[in-house]
Amino acid sequence: ITDSLRFRSSASAYLSRTPTSDGNKRTWTFSCWTKRGTLTGSQVIFSAANSANSQFVDVTINGNNVFELDILDSNSTRTIRTSTAILRDPSAWYHIVLVIDTTQATDTDRIKLYVNNELLTTSAGTGTFPNQNADTQVNATTGIHAIARRQGSADRYYDAYLTEINHIDGTALTPSDFGETDNNGTWIPKKYLGSYGTNGFYLP
Repeated sequence: ITDSLRFRSSASAYLSRTPTSDGNKRTWTFSCWTKRGTLTGSQVIFSAANSANSQFVDVTINGNNVFELDILDSNSTRTIRTSTAILRDPSAWYHIVLVIDTTQATDTDRIKLYVNNELLTTSAGTGTFPNQNADTQVNATTGIHAIARRQGSADRYYDAYLTEINHIDGTALTPSDFGETDNNGTWIPKKYLGSYGTNGFYLP
C-alpha cells in the first residue's frame, strides 16, 4: 500500500507516545493493515505498559505465526488469548482489527479479533477474558504506547509493513468502519469517518 511504513526488527524500529490525558481504558478499537517481513519469533504490533509493567496490553504475532493477545488489567487479571488462524503469507496484506470492550456483560464480547473482515476464534492460554469493567493500560497516561515492539520489556520488535493505522478511544467498532469490498470481491481500506475520542489517532 502506497503510504506504508517498513519496520525492521534488526533496526529496533518502533513508534511511541504517552497520552497526556486519560481516555477510555475499557473500550477501544485498534485497526491496521500489515504485510509481514520475517516470520520468525514473537513480534508485537501494538503495546502499552505502565512503568512498573504491572499493567500492560500486548498484541502479538507469536513464533507459531498466530495472534496472541496478552492483557494484565487493573484487577491484576492476566488474560492470554491465541487465535487458530495462522498468518504466515509474506506476500499478503492483512487487515487486523482488535476490539476491546470490558463493559460487556457477556465475557466473550469483551475481546473481538478480526482479520480481513473475519471474526477469529481464540482459545485461552491463561485466564479466560478480562473482568467486566476492568481498565486496560491502553489510553492511560501512566505509560508509553508503542507500535512495533513490546513496551514493557522493550523487545519483540515487529518486522513488517504497516499502514492505515486507526486507534479509536472510547468506541467498539467493526471492520466495516475501516474497510470495504471492491468490485472484484477484495477487502480494501476505506477512510474512517467517525470520532477518535481523547487519545485516538490515525497514521496513514
